[in-house]
Amino acid sequence: MDYVGEKDLGLTWCHAANLAARAGGRLPLAQEMVDCRITDGDKDFWQPIGDKGSNFWLQTGDAGRLYTREVPHDAWSRERGCAWGESQRPEQWRATTQGSQRGSAIHYFYVYGAGESPQLDHNCSQVKIECSEAWQGAEEGGPDEEGDLDAFIGSDEMVVLAIAVVCAVSIGTICGLCCCKYSKCCCWREAAPKTGYGGAYNAPIVVGQVAQDPEKQNP
Repeated sequence: MDYVGEKDLGLTWCHAANLAARAGGRLPLAQEMVDCRITDGDKDFWQPIGDKGSNFWLQTGDAGRLYTREVPHDAWSRERGCAWGESQRPEQWRATTQGSQRGSAIHYFYVYGAGESPQLDHNCSQVKIECSEAWQGAEEGGPDEEGDLDAFIGSDEMVVLAIAVVCAVSIGTICGLCCCKYSKCCCWREAAPKTGYGGAYNAPIVVGQVAQDPEKQNP
């Protein structure tokens, strides 16, 4: 099922359950996903499943942990409602709304039995979440710490930062070279004359042939 909505939002378990119910279906069970051999590529990726009737996810990316089950707040030792499964922050490891520029390029999730008996809302909507420290993408909050880094590397902020660094280095180098040239410092400093023992100046030795000795000139 396509995940349609405001751009740059991550799919939460409860929102997925609500959308599935309104479509007359439900979230699939883990074994149903395994039996159908559903995968979402060779990356770290998770899809919501309905086995527990609450925040429960299945690893559908074949990056070494295919079909692993996880309750995010239990797996990451956080309060209920405080892990990535309840956050709308766009991430690389779960679906985002269509048209999103941040997070995953996958904009769908799976629904079982769509069209059978539409409902208004899943019962998770009545659950009051009291979270003293909501997850905002901290490094210990998600299944793959590299995912958030990759998102930043590919973001507009990273491009602007890289351009600013290049400009700063270039300007600094040009200014430094100009200062050295006009103040005769660094590589423009002229070599001092060599001195001999005790500081005496050593005249340069000229190698050549004497044409005529002046003391032996004919009168």
